Amino acid sequence: MSLSKPAYELGSVVICGGETVHDFANSIACDGLTAPERERFLRESFTELVAGGFVMWTLERDYGNEPAMKPSAASVKSFLVDWRRCFPGGIIRRGDIPDARNWTLFIGPTDSLAEALGEYDTNAD
Repeated sequence: MSLSKPAYELGSVVICGGETVHDFANSIACDGLTAPERERFLRESFTELVAGGFVMWTLERDYGNEPAMKPSAASVKSFLVDWRRCFPGGIIRRGDIPDARNWTLFIGPTDSLAEALGEYDTNAD
C-alpha cells in the first residue's frame, strides 16, 4: 500500500512513539492548519494508516486516570466510531488536554509502519 503525502507526514511523527491525538494536534505536523483543517488532516491520515495496518489505538476516556479501552476490531469502521466518540463536534482545539471532558485516542505505530515509510517515494509529490 502506497501512502499519501499527508499519511506519510503524520506517520513520520507517529514512528517516533505513541501519543494521544491531542499531542499530535499540537505537533509540528499540524503547524499552520486551522481547526477544521487539523481535524480533517488527522482523521483522514490516521484512517489511511489504520487501513494499512500501520497504527493501532486505544480509546482513552480519562487519559491517565482510567484504563485504556482496546478497539473491538482493528478496522477503519471501529477507528471512526472511536474517533466520533472522542471528537463529536469534529474540532480538536490546540491546547486542549486529554481528560474526562476531552476523550482522546492513544495512537502508536505497528511494526509495519517503518517499512511503509521506507517505501514512500518523496519525489512522487
